[in-house]
Amino acid sequence: MHSVRMRVGALTAVVPAAMRFCWALAVEGTVADGARLDIEERPAAARCRTCGTEITTTDPILLCVCGSADLDVTAGRELEIVSMEVG
Repeated sequence: MHSVRMRVGALTAVVPAAMRFCWALAVEGTVADGARLDIEERPAAARCRTCGTEITTTDPILLCVCGSADLDVTAGRELEIVSMEVG
């Protein structure tokens, strides 16, 4: 395996820098040993149910510019393996 590409949303409990730091140790002795980790960080996106504004942020605390916390989250919860390159 040469690389693993992941998508990590801003609202997950995963810190991409920590994932990168631990990657080599986490995959040691597995089929992914030696693979490169590529992380696509995705911001959070939501639509305010109060005023209709659409927001995008990397902050895990979602608040609309109108002050409302009543939001419909549309992105940012992703934690996915997008692709793997094997050899």
